[in-house]
Amino acid sequence: MPKKEPTAVTTTRIVTKGGIITALITLIGTLIVAYWQFVLKPNTQSQPTETQYVGRVMDASSLLPISGAKITFDLYGIPEIAYTDSEGVYQFSVLIDSESVGQIRVDAQGFQPYIRKISILPNKNSIDDIRLSPEASTSTISTQDIVPTAAPTLAPTTTPASVATTSSQADEQRIVELIDNYYACLNNANPDYDRDYEVCWDLLSSYPDEYQAHLNKNEFIDFWKQYRVTYVLYYCPRGLEKHVDTEYYLYQRSDLSAPIGNGRKYILEYSFALDNDGWRIKSGIVLHEKISSDCEEYPRIERLSLFP
Repeated sequence: MPKKEPTAVTTTRIVTKGGIITALITLIGTLIVAYWQFVLKPNTQSQPTETQYVGRVMDASSLLPISGAKITFDLYGIPEIAYTDSEGVYQFSVLIDSESVGQIRVDAQGFQPYIRKISILPNKNSIDDIRLSPEASTSTISTQDIVPTAAPTLAPTTTPASVATTSSQADEQRIVELIDNYYACLNNANPDYDRDYEVCWDLLSSYPDEYQAHLNKNEFIDFWKQYRVTYVLYYCPRGLEKHVDTEYYLYQRSDLSAPIGNGRKYILEYSFALDNDGWRIKSGIVLHEKISSDCEEYPRIERLSLFP
């Protein structure tokens, strides 16, 4: 017969197994409490934080800021309203504890309404650029400094002299506005966004052997990220050719107190071509002395006081 184990040994094994089970239960309980206290509990007790939602509204064509635009901001079903300042900037303060989705609407006189969904993250304060497209019947460029002219008239087969004169004046205005638009675009471009400068680049002709063919796009963007300009524009009638002479001053974006080069004045003459899409900037030629003698005696547009 097998030898019977002592009773004391059997009792000891039972006690040992019971201790292990008890320890495991205690450990599992501790882990559950820790998981709730350090993982689940903080998530359920997170506090909303104040986040600034800041935006800037500008003209999609000229990149000029639009002041007085009405902003309707709806995050929680109760719309708030604000208006852009002189720099086209508006701001809302919101309390959120996670990513929140709302809607924003922008209304400005002379521009198409703008509506879209927005997402806001806690503690992430950034500027949201909104670009408005002008209404179809509204000019994208301010003409307060331009001599008023009659609207262009479709010419019949035999064009009366009065209609031809009106059409010519409208062409003069358009090409002067085009250069004004070009410089305004460069001045208002954001150096953090290459796309802003690409909009300006697109105003230069992409036809073979015309303006863009003689420039490098990346160098163009890198150059204009450094500078802003003030300028005077002159219309230069020259038979059927269309020209605008520009006197301009370059300013470092980091220092707008004075022009570079001891106040040096640069002179450039632009020429234009017409296609189905309208006038385009065909070329630019550096003039080393002064504007051409056949340019208008008085400037068509003067922008020499852009900076304080």
